[in-house]
Amino acid sequence: MPKFTLLSIKPQYAKQIYSGTKRFEYRRILPTHEDYPVLIYESSPVKKVTGVVSFVKYLTASPEELWSFSYRYAGISREDFAEYFKGTRSANAIMLFSVMRLDEPLNLGEHGLPNRPPQSFCYVDLPDFEVPKAL
Repeated sequence: MPKFTLLSIKPQYAKQIYSGTKRFEYRRILPTHEDYPVLIYESSPVKKVTGVVSFVKYLTASPEELWSFSYRYAGISREDFAEYFKGTRSANAIMLFSVMRLDEPLNLGEHGLPNRPPQSFCYVDLPDFEVPKAL
C-alpha cells in the first residue's frame, strides 16, 4: 500500500519549491520515514494537495552549519531562519528532489486523504495514488 508523508507548506513557499528556488524545507521536527514520498499540502487560502516530491533527504546540523549548507536555496532570509531556530542546538531540513506539481490538485477528505490538514506533517495511505514519473 503506497504510503506518503503529507507536509503542510505555506503557499508562498510552495511556489518557490515548484519554481526550484527553494530546495530546503526547514522543520523543528522531521518525519520518521525518509523513504516515503512527500505530498505538498498548501495551507490557506489554497487548501489543497498541489504536488508530490518523489525523493527527499533529511539533514540535521547546528543552525549555523545548516544555514551555511542550504542558504542558496533556503527560500527565506537569514533573519527568519535564525528566528525559527532560535534557542535550538540543532536544526532540521528536508532536502527536496524530483518535485512535481499535480495537474489536478487533491482535496482533503478525498482519495484517502485526512479531512483536516496536518499541523506540520502526517502519514497517509493512498492505495489508488501513483507518484507521477519525473520527465
